[in-house]
Amino acid sequence: MKLDISIEMEKGNLNSTSFSYKDYNEYGFRFNEQDYILAVKDEDFPDKNIILVLHRKGQMIEDIDEYDMGSKVFIVRDRNSPDILSLGERFYVNQLLKISSGNVVYNNGCEDNPNYPRVKTFHSNLSEIVNNEIIEIFEGKINEAKSSFDPKEAILKPLLSEKYMGFNNCFFITENSKTMKGPFVVKKKDSEEQFVIRKSEYMQFGEYNMNDNSFIAFSANDIERKIFIPGVNDLPSPNTIDFISDEDLLKEFEGKIKRSSNDYNIDILNSFIDFIQKNTTGISAAAHSKRNERLLTLIDAGKSEILSNIDFIKHLPEMKSVKDEINILSEKKMQLNAEISKLINQEEGLQQNIEKEKLEFENLRQDKENFKEQELANKKTILETEIAELEERKSNLSSIIDEKEKELSKQLDTIKDDIRWKQKSQKELEDAIQNLRREFANKQVEEQEKLKELIQHKKYFDFLSGRDLSTYNINDETQYLDLRINDEEVKYENYSSFRNQVLDIFARNNRKMEAHFLDNLLISVHQNTLTLLAGLPGTGKTSLAKLLVNTLASPEKIREVSVCRGWTSGKDLIGFFNPLTRRFTPSSTGVYSLLKQLDYECKNNFFSNSTFAYVILDEANLSPLEHYWSIFYNLTDSKVNEKNYFNLDLGGTEYINYTNNLRFIGTINYDQTTEELSPRVIDRANIIRLKPQDFNLDNLMYHDIKKVLLRYKDIQNFFELLDFKSEVNIAFDNEREKVFEDIKAQFKKLNIYVSPRVEISIKRYCSVAKNIMHEENKPLDYSIAQRLLPLINVQGTNSKQKLKDLQAMLPEEKFSISANILKDIISLGEEGEIYENQFNYFLTLSHA
Repeated sequence: MKLDISIEMEKGNLNSTSFSYKDYNEYGFRFNEQDYILAVKDEDFPDKNIILVLHRKGQMIEDIDEYDMGSKVFIVRDRNSPDILSLGERFYVNQLLKISSGNVVYNNGCEDNPNYPRVKTFHSNLSEIVNNEIIEIFEGKINEAKSSFDPKEAILKPLLSEKYMGFNNCFFITENSKTMKGPFVVKKKDSEEQFVIRKSEYMQFGEYNMNDNSFIAFSANDIERKIFIPGVNDLPSPNTIDFISDEDLLKEFEGKIKRSSNDYNIDILNSFIDFIQKNTTGISAAAHSKRNERLLTLIDAGKSEILSNIDFIKHLPEMKSVKDEINILSEKKMQLNAEISKLINQEEGLQQNIEKEKLEFENLRQDKENFKEQELANKKTILETEIAELEERKSNLSSIIDEKEKELSKQLDTIKDDIRWKQKSQKELEDAIQNLRREFANKQVEEQEKLKELIQHKKYFDFLSGRDLSTYNINDETQYLDLRINDEEVKYENYSSFRNQVLDIFARNNRKMEAHFLDNLLISVHQNTLTLLAGLPGTGKTSLAKLLVNTLASPEKIREVSVCRGWTSGKDLIGFFNPLTRRFTPSSTGVYSLLKQLDYECKNNFFSNSTFAYVILDEANLSPLEHYWSIFYNLTDSKVNEKNYFNLDLGGTEYINYTNNLRFIGTINYDQTTEELSPRVIDRANIIRLKPQDFNLDNLMYHDIKKVLLRYKDIQNFFELLDFKSEVNIAFDNEREKVFEDIKAQFKKLNIYVSPRVEISIKRYCSVAKNIMHEENKPLDYSIAQRLLPLINVQGTNSKQKLKDLQAMLPEEKFSISANILKDIISLGEEGEIYENQFNYFLTLSHA
């Protein structure tokens, strides 16, 4: 059923609804031959842009939402289709075309240059309009006698030559704003470069009245255009009109005479006119009269040639009736000649009057010019006097200005000297303040260490002196803080605002990065208890982790732990229960005090408005993670609610409760000094591989980092944590589900099992990332790179071929991150002298 279309059928007022690419991308729709965007090639940027006209879906049309999409689309070369010609080679300027496959996505380039289109699509998604799918209405002049057409807009002539001439693609012609004729097709060009046209059989030929529902009007490349869309626009029944050239009219007459030669005999010689009427049946009275008029005129102009061509004399026993007709026409000719002579005399009289009027006009013009010259001369004298006066005033003012400039210049030099002195003083003060701060911080650290030593010595002294140590409790020394954040302290309104502030902070600390990388980092860290930053030494893993956590949390909620070789249990990371003193003895990492702060917030219900707690495990795989971090294993897949919080049994009477607001960020290398990650760790962690970055660590000062504190409730909202929720929908759409299933099947061929834990983590990640990343394929790309590729540890030539099959399933144009990592895995396995045909993700992190 056709939707209700606006009465004013012109671009900008087509329908009560408008089309936005965001709606299609949200529900996974794609364009096709029945659902497409109509566009015109851009004259200003013919190799890069197209101009949007309207969106069509079957019999429904609607305007483009220019707020979301703008007026143009940027065309990107599709590396998957290298054989397709460029935009400039495929289409002509002002040619109608359509986006009939794929989809339209956001164009990041417009953020750097507002003149760039807001959206983009692949070159391969464009196609031509099918013949007569859309019929254009060209404005111009028709010469029926020559069957020629001259378009009003000369710039459209190349389009008619290339896309209409010699094809069955038809069009209408309008010579005014009320009616149009057609349809026509172009046969060729004549000697005067006019288009020779003929009637098309695509639909009923005639003259159609133009109303608001019979066409759609739009403007593109500064040209006003009209189109008729079959199935969308309505045309009234046409008025039947004739259309035939002089040449075809004579040929038709000659053919009918020759085919009817037997009809001529003595009895019907006087029925010549009846014969013409008999052979023009089926033509309306008006058209019949017009045809006969033109035919008689043509016969009179070239009767001798026509009669010789059809051998007319042989078929007539006598020419009496013809001679009578000639005599009548001769008399008419004499009468017309007399009238012509009379008109010529009148014309000569009028010409004489015109010459007389011209002479009088010339005299008046001369008088007027003389008067103007005198008037201008007087004005010139007055102006020259005024100019002289102004020049004198200007000279006086110049002197005054020069004196004033010298005076102000001296004042400016004095002010500049003052500014330089004050800037120098300010710099000295700032340096002094910085030195004092550093001295104060160092002094605090020294005093804290001394205090710890005194406390420790006191415990030993108390023990040796026989005092009861059971009354000693380290918690008596610690004051836990209320670190809640008020709404007034929050500096962001939504995720985009928060993300942009963090990007700015990172850039000012020499860590510029793309928005989608930061999105990935934030989602990975907050959806998973453990995130590992992997890469070659010097890639900035530790500095990135420090910069991130110091931006998101207050210092009291951060611990930086340097993992030591030989750690075997949780006591090295947290501490242990001392049966001698019957108290808990914390390790030097400070993780125990952090857990107690979380326990304090949980008991007092402060956690919702507080930041997360973060622990950085530097060189996390110097000792086996599965040993010293094992106490947190069971918490990676758990969630909390109002009745059940995380509970850590640290031994003895030491229990800690906290919500799901603790995150570990580890940095790992891969060489002979480190431990391999066990499958249990790989199965639970997001492993983010970092490339070498060009940055200056000397400028990475924590006190220079502006904080954008992120509260627990904001993290729940931004990253869809499972805590305090009964159900979360994480299903893929059909297209991504198929891609993911195909990849899992390929991993199965490599004898690599993708656990339900990994699959759920990937779907949770993509559920959030698809709403905040502009790039369509990036969420799944990051998921494969961080959760699936680290599982690869295979050997042999058969495995190599299966990895190459997987590589073919991950084209670099769509999955650039995963494709590059997999390429490195295969390359190192093929070329390695020690590890030849051993394909291991972690070998890409080693210099060996």
